[in-house]
This record gives sequence, C-alpha cells and structure tokens, in this order.
Amino acid sequence: MEENRKTHKRKLFMVTTNYPNQGGDSVFALPELPELAARFDLTVICTGGKGDCKYAREDVSYLFYEQKLSPGVKLWYAFQYFLRRACWKELFEIWKNRKGDTLGKTAGKIYKSIEFYACGEAFYRFFVRHAKDSFSDENVIYYTFWCNAYSLPMILHKKKHENFHMITRLHGYDLFEERYLYGRQPFKTIINEGMERLFFVAGLPMQYYRAVHRELDERKTEVCRLGVYPIEMEERRERLAPFLLVSCSNMVSLKRIPLLIEALSGLEESIYWIHFGDGTERQTLEQAARDRLGKKNNIQYAFQGSLPNEEIRRFYARTQVDCFITVSETEGGAPVSIMEAMAAKTPVIGTAVGDIPAMIDGNGILLPENPSAQEVCGAIRRVISMPEAARRKWGERSFYLWEEYFNAEKNARVFGEKVDSIGR
Repeated sequence: MEENRKTHKRKLFMVTTNYPNQGGDSVFALPELPELAARFDLTVICTGGKGDCKYAREDVSYLFYEQKLSPGVKLWYAFQYFLRRACWKELFEIWKNRKGDTLGKTAGKIYKSIEFYACGEAFYRFFVRHAKDSFSDENVIYYTFWCNAYSLPMILHKKKHENFHMITRLHGYDLFEERYLYGRQPFKTIINEGMERLFFVAGLPMQYYRAVHRELDERKTEVCRLGVYPIEMEERRERLAPFLLVSCSNMVSLKRIPLLIEALSGLEESIYWIHFGDGTERQTLEQAARDRLGKKNNIQYAFQGSLPNEEIRRFYARTQVDCFITVSETEGGAPVSIMEAMAAKTPVIGTAVGDIPAMIDGNGILLPENPSAQEVCGAIRRVISMPEAARRKWGERSFYLWEEYFNAEKNARVFGEKVDSIGR
C-alpha cells in the first residue's frame, strides 16, 4: 500500500553537494528532507560522490555523481560553448560589463564561464543517463539546493523537458559577486530567466541579488529561511568557567578569527573561549592565539576542531554557555551556528551581515559590518559585566526568536507547501 501511494506522488529531484554524506551542506539540507519526502517521490543527487551516506533515508532515492573532467573533455565542452546561443549571450554580458577590468580579469571571467558550462553539461549527461525514466512523467520538479553549475543545464535543455519545473536556493557563495573568482557569478542572467522560483535563505541577500540583477522578475523571488531542530537542554548544565564564550566557524579568512583574538587580548576580565571548527588557517590562528593570549592569566581558550553537528548540539545541551560570537565579514543568510546557540538560549554577539541583523533583537549585541577590535572587545566586556539575570533574559529572547523564525520543523513545513504549489 505504501509503495502504491509513493508512485502517485509527483517526482522531485534535489541536487546537493554533500548530503547524504556527513559534512558540507547536510546540516542545512537535513531539516527539509522529512517534509519533501512526505510530499514527493524524492530523489537526491549528491554531486560530491558517494561517501559514508550517514544521513540517508529509506523514503528517499539516491544518485551519486562525482565530477572528473579530463583535459580532452573540457576542450570538447569549450568548443560546444562557442556554438551555443545562450553562451554567446553570456559572452556579450561579460564584454558589456568589462568596465574597469584588466584584459586578464575579463579573460578570467570567460574562463570561469566556460568551466561553469562544462560542469553543468557533464552533469546533464549523467542526469539523462540515470533519470531518463522520469522524463515522460508530468509535473516533475528539479530543485538545486545551491544555485551553481548544476542549475544551468536543465534550463539550457528546457525544450527537451517541458514537463520539468526548475527551482533553486541561494545561500552565499552562489549569490555574492565577490565570492566567485574574478568577481562575477557565471550565467546568472540565464538562470534567472529559466528558474520558476528562486528561494533565498534571508531577506538582505535577496535585496542584494535583486539590486545586482535588475532584469530579474521579482515575483520569482522569495525568502524561505532554513532552521535547526530544538535542543533538549539538560536541567542542570555544567558550568566550565565563570564566563564561557563560544564561536563556531570554518577557520578561513572571511570569518575574521584574528580580529576576535585581538579583541580578546584587550580583556582584563576572566573568560574561557572555545572555538569549534577547522580549516586552512588553523595552524596560523593557533599560533596567533599563543602569541596574543598565551601569557594572559585571565584567558583560557581551546580550539576543538571540526566536530559532528550532533556533538556540538550535545555540548549546548550539557554546558552553560554565556555568549556566542561571530565576527564574520559576510554571510549568505542566517548562520546555523547562531541558530543553534539561540535554540540553546544563548545571547549572541554578531556582525551586521547576511541575516544576522534579524537574529539579534533584544538578545545580544549587533556589531557594525566591519568592527574594530576595540568594538568587539567592548561588546564582550559588556556581556561579561551584565548581571546573570540579565544575560538569562537575553537567552530567553534568543530562544523566542529561534522558535519564531528559525525552527526547522516550522520552516520546512512552509517550504514544502511552497514547493508543492509549483506547477499546480
């Protein structure tokens, strides 16, 4: 009976980077899966190859794709590129908007555009080979969790798949011009035209995108926030220090962890700082912490590295955290790290980027987009000096905001309804 019900569901193809494997976009995508699997005959196509499949579900089908393009294949797609009308439109746009670019930068933009096209077309061949049985079905939805190269091919081949409805999500690296090499997101004009709906994870990034792409039909755009699940808090949480400050991010330059280290070095108050996350700059940052914080008797710190999301959630459930902080220079939406801190009733200090201004409202301190070390230090000092009852009030406000705007179950249900309405 269950199998019979499934065959009557509409098909939905969801293209991810890592899910169902551990890491990457799994933490973002997981909350959507129960809702989408209940409404659709869902197939997830993981473009990061087959890994541990830790988060695979029995009610979801999976395909695994791993891009490996030989130089000969790349050359073949480059030849194709110059024969496609859509690609000539892309070239014209690059040339038209070259003002201020060096010849090298213009050439770089063309190269990245060709690369983008090649990645999309190679994936399309895989898709046709493995999903051809669905091409005759009516009212199929093709959903890219990131607005990247895998968003393009179904638009370029739309005439072959007129029964498909194309939708995408936009987060950060797939949205901001400066986040792409040479400062331009390839094929966005063509993607904007072909997509039926573009879902943004936050309001400010959507406004940015509309301003950059003025040709975009704004009726296609909509904010659908991500979220995190509740954290079951233990009644008596362990207190590791009189004041515990937590941060959680990749250890890369745009997260500005050196700025946080410099700010902490200016404190005279006692504090224990724990950072969760790993990355290319870890050794440099650990050395910076030893240099700036190692001789300060009032500061303890620990770099915990990259931990599974479940372990970080357990840490919040068992530990009394006094404040969460991020000084990131850019965000595509609402950081999961902040959402989880809010679900654990934690005050927040954050920079005014992405959706963070919507996350800090009576529950912490909103820093400028580009704060100085003195401003960061002052914000931390202010939270340390607060009476514990006042910090607890900020924590309760964090929880309220999480419940209202970032509850995964609620947001996934709303998103599922919106996706289900497409093509009706």
